[in-house]
Amino acid sequence: MIEAGMVLAFEIPLYIDGLASFNLEDQFLITPDGPKPMNRLPRRLERIG
Repeated sequence: MIEAGMVLAFEIPLYIDGLASFNLEDQFLITPDGPKPMNRLPRRLERIG
């Protein structure tokens, strides 16, 4: 059961065959009003290359 005061971490692995791999991780504090992101970085996609 998920309860207020818990911190949940979501990890999304990305594997590019023969090139690289990395994990995208985000953490959320669970509050009585709902989840609050703990990361202050912008939430947008960036094009690399």
